[in-house]
Amino acid sequence: MLAKRDHINLQLERLVVVLQSIKGYELDQLDQILTCDETLWMRELSKLQSCTQSLKNQSQLECKSQQIWQEFLQSYSSDHKIPLEEVLKCSLQMEESCMDYKHSTYQSTIAAIVLNHLENNIQIQMPTASGKTWVQGLLACYWIQQGKKVVILVPEKILKMQTQKFLQPLGIQLQIETIENFYITKRQYDILIVDEFDRITWKHPFYCHDGKLQGIWDIGLTRSYMFSTTCDQGIQRVLAQVCIRPKILKFKSEYEYLHELRQDQVGDVIVCSSAEDKLSKIKTEIQERGQALPYIIFCDDREKAIVKDMIEQTCKLRVKTGISLDILDEIESWQNGMLILSQDESFGYNTKFRTDAQVLIACEITSEGQYLQMRGRSSRSMGALQSKYYPVSTLPKQQILLRMKKISIERFGKLEQLVALIYKKRYSKVLIEAIADSQKDFDVIESLDDLKQLIGESAFRKLSQNLKN
Repeated sequence: MLAKRDHINLQLERLVVVLQSIKGYELDQLDQILTCDETLWMRELSKLQSCTQSLKNQSQLECKSQQIWQEFLQSYSSDHKIPLEEVLKCSLQMEESCMDYKHSTYQSTIAAIVLNHLENNIQIQMPTASGKTWVQGLLACYWIQQGKKVVILVPEKILKMQTQKFLQPLGIQLQIETIENFYITKRQYDILIVDEFDRITWKHPFYCHDGKLQGIWDIGLTRSYMFSTTCDQGIQRVLAQVCIRPKILKFKSEYEYLHELRQDQVGDVIVCSSAEDKLSKIKTEIQERGQALPYIIFCDDREKAIVKDMIEQTCKLRVKTGISLDILDEIESWQNGMLILSQDESFGYNTKFRTDAQVLIACEITSEGQYLQMRGRSSRSMGALQSKYYPVSTLPKQQILLRMKKISIERFGKLEQLVALIYKKRYSKVLIEAIADSQKDFDVIESLDDLKQLIGESAFRKLSQNLKN
């Protein structure tokens, strides 16, 4: 807060200098000066307004954080309490060591509330772009100071390197691993912090290594904090099949608190009659909105080249396709431009331009969580989401959103049945060999039908006998 006030004082001093420089001019001369060079006045005024609004937002968040903490304490019944002050100290230490982190009372309050829940497995729902990585860092920082061995688990390698960039300055005591490597190495930790848990549940619920089956049931054996954008009931049912029933904590983003928004803001939905109509509307959107802002477009793989060619020819924007660390580093310096991604590139990546991007969703969506992740690519600050979804459909908007939820429920229902069988029969040689073979061939097993096709109907019938018992 003091740094913010000092910055405002500096802006005020600069504004005074500008005012003094035009002192003594006649009215017509002053009008001419400001007309010829509007930046002389407007640039300094804009900086002051921006800094003042930032300070106002921080003040509001600190008040809200205190209110949230007091409400939590009133409902807290345990004699053991971790004071908020301890987590605030961790936050200040992180600000010193982690270059991208700014001390946050709000994120510290979230971390303190999480730490004061004593359940072995806790699932934390936070909207994408709301600072999950920093809350994870605060949890890790606290437990490392208590002498605990901590690991942050992520779905895949790029997210591992991204997390390392942000949090590795916390020290060698903090390990950051992919879920696959966690399954392979079977290292023992005191604390598991699981990033993108909904993604891990869907894409990596089990893994075969060295003749043994590991899976999400191993996460439940250690004290774990599981972060996700949603707490989908489908995920809860899958976890119940492996004897994990986590405590669920839900938090809003800073932006939602400041603007009193609910978490289920759906964004704009523009129904299209055909694929051609969809591309035409996206082109019109960019032309009307202009090239001053960056864009992120999600489209099917078969349409990536078409969209890229359309943007380069008609809008003259710089375009990048796909996710890599080099691309993510490059676009951070872009004031405008275009990033084209596929459905599977929506989870967790720090798609940060110099200014918040407009997200245009032009692909098929298979779950509500995926939709929220796509929307969350728009803003990497405070959770302000800007998106438009272009489904090709004859259904009205509301039915499209309901259909999205229905698809998600159906997919998780199939996964629930599959995980239940694999967990209960995880020592079966037939099952172990089948999953090992599928991993070698990169075959995806998402349902019992997939498994039946892989091992044959006779073997499947034997495997599933007496399953309820």
